[in-house]
Amino acid sequence: VNPFIADGKVTGGIVAENGFNNVKGMTIENCHILGGTLRGEDTVGGIAGLNQGTVQNCSVSHYVDDSNATKKATITLFSYYESKVGGIVGYNTSTVSNSYIDGKVSVIAESGEGTVFNAIVGGIAGQNDGSITSCRVSNEEGMYINNLKGYVGGVAGINQGTINYVLVNETSINAPTTN
Repeated sequence: VNPFIADGKVTGGIVAENGFNNVKGMTIENCHILGGTLRGEDTVGGIAGLNQGTVQNCSVSHYVDDSNATKKATITLFSYYESKVGGIVGYNTSTVSNSYIDGKVSVIAESGEGTVFNAIVGGIAGQNDGSITSCRVSNEEGMYINNLKGYVGGVAGINQGTINYVLVNETSINAPTTN
């Protein structure tokens, strides 16, 4: 899939919400995002904005088109209140496994000047309240915050669950020094 999705509230490259109102979601398996732009204002993820089910064997990466041009993937949170963005899921309350972001992928939280909310940014999940297992983050473009405060992590911006067997490699992580 090569999506262009802009300005959704909860936004994902495959589904916005995998599960709803604490109802367990289904399994999203073997889904891959190649290039494209995802932009949302609340909870944004490369595969799912909100995951209350299982995401496994999924990826977000760039691709090279027929003219040999690299088409990167950009996952952007643009908001005016506390929000989450992640390379695979924005907010995870269940299971993410065997998934990765790789190559020219950017995971960004930004807003206008003077905004004072916290952004929560992570390579796999913005916020993890579930389980992240056997995942990899190797994105050349990195994760970063522009014009606001927040939390940035290679795997999760905030973790209140479990993280096991992960690799963060060749990735830049940037946040303002005022955090």
